[in-house]
Amino acid sequence: MKREDILTLCHSNPDFIASYIEDFELRCKDLESQNIEFRERIHELESQVKFKDARIEALESQTIEFQARINELESLLNQNIQIHKKPPSTGTFIEKKPKTGSSRDGNNNCPGGQKGHPGSTLNKVEDPDEIIFHQLHKCKHCGRNIEESEVIGYKTRQEFNIIVMRNVTEHRAEIKKCPYCNCKNKADFPKSITKPVQYGITVLTIAIYLRNYQLIPYNRIKNLYEDIFGFKISSDTIIKAEKKLYHKLKGVTNHIKKQLIKEDVIHGDETGINVNGRGEQCHLISTKKYTYYFHHKSRGFKAMNKMGVLPKYRGILVHDFWKSYFKYKCEHALCNVHIQRELENIYKKYKQEWAKEMSDLLYEIKEQADCARKLRTKIGEDTIKTFIEKYHLILMKGLRIILHLKYQKTMRLKEEYKHRVRQETFLRDLKSMKRDLEVCYGSESSF
Repeated sequence: MKREDILTLCHSNPDFIASYIEDFELRCKDLESQNIEFRERIHELESQVKFKDARIEALESQTIEFQARINELESLLNQNIQIHKKPPSTGTFIEKKPKTGSSRDGNNNCPGGQKGHPGSTLNKVEDPDEIIFHQLHKCKHCGRNIEESEVIGYKTRQEFNIIVMRNVTEHRAEIKKCPYCNCKNKADFPKSITKPVQYGITVLTIAIYLRNYQLIPYNRIKNLYEDIFGFKISSDTIIKAEKKLYHKLKGVTNHIKKQLIKEDVIHGDETGINVNGRGEQCHLISTKKYTYYFHHKSRGFKAMNKMGVLPKYRGILVHDFWKSYFKYKCEHALCNVHIQRELENIYKKYKQEWAKEMSDLLYEIKEQADCARKLRTKIGEDTIKTFIEKYHLILMKGLRIILHLKYQKTMRLKEEYKHRVRQETFLRDLKSMKRDLEVCYGSESSF
């Protein structure tokens, strides 16, 4: 409608125009009201989206925490706790020890000696202790007698055997009467022969060898002597011989300690031993050439000082992570065998790939070192630099993961603490309310 037509209509019918304008204003108000509602709805939806985004982020964080908790619980389940076959009222259980696994990769080789190994076998000797001749009486072809025929050669085979027999030596010291002064004289026995009947040095040597190197118990050594050699030997006799030999070895022990102090690299370790039913410790310091054992009740600093090696040592000491070793002023190197065990445990329990990578790197370094040692050469500087770079990269990767897990665990502990505080507050208030009701209405009141 044109402007002229609208003006003409206003003059001719003003009431229609007025009602039209009123209707138009009402519609504008309705549209404005709808617009406000739409804006409020949009704002509400935007708030819901933001809330859901925050919720999703929180759920993702909880998922990571739950996964860490699942891994932690799985590690507890892997301890293989087996309920003992006793009534539940006893509350007893036993822990099934896991099988000791090898850190080496398996292979498909059959048991026994492998192809190409050096092996060992008996070789013939040129001067046998005994020769037995086996004669021919008849020809194996025609059957005629050939006893008088000349021997043209021998085919030899040797049998190695052991002669087990008792050998008793009687010492007789002469007694003479001097024809000049009429005095009786007796010859001297050897210094080692001090009793009317005694064990010889070989008897005691074999007994000490069986006890201390082959680790055979005293009672079984007694049985062995009676069954094989035909005479008895007591445990006290073996123990006395051990003590006598121990005192004679002091010079050797001091020499070993002095040599260990001079070494560039030594290895230290300790392990529990049973001494007359008591748990005590056996300490060890060794190199490829020397080994020094030391027994003590303590595992730590007190026993190591009494050994007399570590307080004076200034080289490199390789050991497990036992804290007492770090009190000494020498350089320290951690044992790769213990590190490999820890890495293997981390990889199996927590599925951490960096632990597997570090383990493979250590084995690769070992192979390079073994090869260089065999060829009597040194590892190249570039190779060493590459190994160090790989080591630091894997180490940083592991540290980042460990710090992230530590942070998650700390936050989880904080939430658990807050939850516990809220729960304790609720229980306190609940008990207070119940006490007030009992005061007002008696102990029979209930919620």
